[in-house]
Amino acid sequence: MDRIESAGGLMGRARIELGEYGSPSVSARKNHTGQYRAWITVREWNGKTRMLTAHATTMGRARNQILIRAEEWAKSNKVLGSDPTIDQLLKTWLNSRSTTESAVDGEISQQTRASYEYYANKYIVPEVGQIRAKELRASHAKRFLLGLITPEGGHTTARLCRTILKQAFDYAVGDDVIGANPVTSVILPTKRKSRPRALRDDELLTLRKAIHSWRREPGLSGPPRSEHLSDVFEVMLGTGLRIGEVLALCWKDIDLIDGLVTVHATLVEERGMRDEHGAMQMGRFFYQDRRKLGAPDYSIQLPEWVHTLLIARRINAPALNPIDAVFVSREGT
Repeated sequence: MDRIESAGGLMGRARIELGEYGSPSVSARKNHTGQYRAWITVREWNGKTRMLTAHATTMGRARNQILIRAEEWAKSNKVLGSDPTIDQLLKTWLNSRSTTESAVDGEISQQTRASYEYYANKYIVPEVGQIRAKELRASHAKRFLLGLITPEGGHTTARLCRTILKQAFDYAVGDDVIGANPVTSVILPTKRKSRPRALRDDELLTLRKAIHSWRREPGLSGPPRSEHLSDVFEVMLGTGLRIGEVLALCWKDIDLIDGLVTVHATLVEERGMRDEHGAMQMGRFFYQDRRKLGAPDYSIQLPEWVHTLLIARRINAPALNPIDAVFVSREGT
C-alpha cells in the first residue's frame, strides 16, 4: 500500500467545525499521469463533509494547490472573508442591502443609503475603518461614538453612526465573522429636545412680506422671478405640510371641488457629496411615494385662501407638466 503523507500525522484528527476544512493529505506515489494527488476534507454549513482534490507534478505543489482550493472554498462560504476591516465590513454590508426609491420589506431608500454612505465615509472610516471587525470591543465603540458628541452638539451624528455600526456588525454576526455584536450594548446619552415655538403674528407677517417682495426690484439680472416660492409658503402656512410634502403634491391629490388635499408622498434629496476637487455637489431630488418615516396618508380641508390660490394655479398651469405636479419647474420636472 502506498504511504500517505498527512499534516495530521498518526494522531487522531480533530473534529472539523462547520465551514472549515481539515489537514491536507498527499499520495506518496505519482498516478498514471505522472502527478501527485492531494485531498482535503471540508465540512459544509449543513454538517455534511466532502472531499476536495488537486494534482501537481510534485508533492509540495500538490499540497499548496489543495490548500489554495480549500481556502477559496472557505471564502466562498463567507461573503466577508475571515478577517475584514471595519471599512470592508461597511462596504460589503451596504452592497448587500436592496435599495429602492421607496423602502419596503426590509429595503432601504436611496436617501437612507446616501446618508449611511456619507456618515460612514466622513466619520466612521477615518477613525476606526482600519480596525479589524474582530478587534472592536464595546469599550472601543463607546469611546468612538461618545467622542462625536461635543458641548455644541453631535448627538444626531453619534446616533446615526451607532445605527450604521450596529447594523453592519449584525451582518458580520450573521456571516460568522464575530460571535456577538459589540455595538449593541453601547448606550448614548439622550439630547434634551427643545420645545418648538410657533411664529408670532408680527413675525409671520414680516416673513410673508419678505417672501412676496423677493426679487421684485427693477433691473435685476438672472432668470425671472418665479411665483412658486410665495405659493409654496402659503400652502405650507395653510396646511402645516412639510416642504417636501408640498413639493410632491400632484393635481390628482387635490379635490378642487370640495377643497381637500390628500397627503401620501414627499420629495427628498440625496445627500450631496464632494467631488474630486473638494467642491460640494448637490444631491439628486426624487419623488418618494410615502410620507416621512412611513407615516400614514391623511386628508386636509383647505382654508379658503389656499383653496382659491390652488384653483388659480390650476387654471394657469403650464402645458409642460408631464408629471402632473402642482409646483413644476421650468424644465417640467
